[in-house]
Amino acid sequence: MNALKKEINSYIDKIPESKLAALIPLLKALSDDNFIIETNLTKREIEVIKKGRAEFDKGNYITLNQIK
Repeated sequence: MNALKKEINSYIDKIPESKLAALIPLLKALSDDNFIIETNLTKREIEVIKKGRAEFDKGNYITLNQIK
């Protein structure tokens, strides 16, 4: 195993089992050779993202530690 994979595994080993499920969508997407980043967003989708970022900037979010 190379150094990068060892480092990643060391972080995964520190994550409580109850939180590991949060990694599944990300790891699945990254491991797929057909990974697509959608850039053709509708005006509505762009507005939702802007509103979400504004709320995040105000501190209105839930951390992974708060998810059970």
